[in-house]
Amino acid sequence: MRRNLTERRPNADAVAVDGIEFEPGSGNILRIALPGNVELSSALGLLRGLRLPETAIPDEEIVIALMELISNSRSAQARRGTEVPIVLGLRVDGAELELSVQDRGGGFDPASLPFGLDQPVGAFDPMDPTMVDYRASHGYARSGMGLVIVRKVFASFSLRFVDRLGRPRDWPSRRIVGTKVVLRAPLADGREPAAGSEKRREARDPGYARVYLPEALAWGHVADLSDSGLGVRFVGRLPDRPIDLVRLVISSPDADIAPFDLEMRLAWRSDAPDATKAGFELLAAADPEAKARFGELRDRFRRDSRPEASIFIWRLSRFGRRDRVRPSWLDRALRPRRPAGR
Repeated sequence: MRRNLTERRPNADAVAVDGIEFEPGSGNILRIALPGNVELSSALGLLRGLRLPETAIPDEEIVIALMELISNSRSAQARRGTEVPIVLGLRVDGAELELSVQDRGGGFDPASLPFGLDQPVGAFDPMDPTMVDYRASHGYARSGMGLVIVRKVFASFSLRFVDRLGRPRDWPSRRIVGTKVVLRAPLADGREPAAGSEKRREARDPGYARVYLPEALAWGHVADLSDSGLGVRFVGRLPDRPIDLVRLVISSPDADIAPFDLEMRLAWRSDAPDATKAGFELLAAADPEAKARFGELRDRFRRDSRPEASIFIWRLSRFGRRDRVRPSWLDRALRPRRPAGR
């Protein structure tokens, strides 16, 4: 079978290319070489500009899963001091869409993760003490949730370590130069789509700030930052149990803002079949220093640079109190961070 290979190499200053159309005929391949130091907001703009064949997985979930992998690859390559391209691959294989992300980040020891790569996603507990200690010991520069989120989106998930020629290698091996993750999703109608078919995509803000609600294994992104708080769009519906007062742990390595915690209250919530939108409002009694850091993040988010940020939301009732005494793991989390990683 003849396979058509199209390769795109966006430069570092113009990654957010809108309207890249993937010809979805079986055997066609699209490879996009992202700069090794690509800005996450630029990568997000590119992903949202792709026109892919429709699958059984909502667009937003596909984008978030790919962003997690690109973020992992970017961090791994930064630790090795390499800026070789991160390769995003797309192809249709029969009745499935195959997506892949490959880097030259050197791989990682699977035993260093707080969970097994073959562990069922349904058995994963984000509040397990091992997970809590993992996040705390890395100052929340590592969430421990990235690959779990990807696996929750894609039932068909494969991670392998590769050598310089892209051949799989078992860990450990001195021939390993990077990691390749392959994801597969069934096409919506179970058949190959007609060439040139498009999906209607809503224009979105290209800023990228990830939001996690570990207790519910929920995630999403910041839709808006304002003087009074933030709006969040979660993928999928949140559990019906009440979320009232919350504590946010916020870090933004790109903006050089040290991690800080801030208390807010849920101001509003709107549920739809595929998403929950929620607004969180700053408390009047919030710590002034933390409010000032939040204001700095808000200002930077509004600028063109749009820094990367990670926001963890915890229900205060989880800790059985509503005072300002922090749990010990949170004190550890707010210590200076180690370099970000997987």
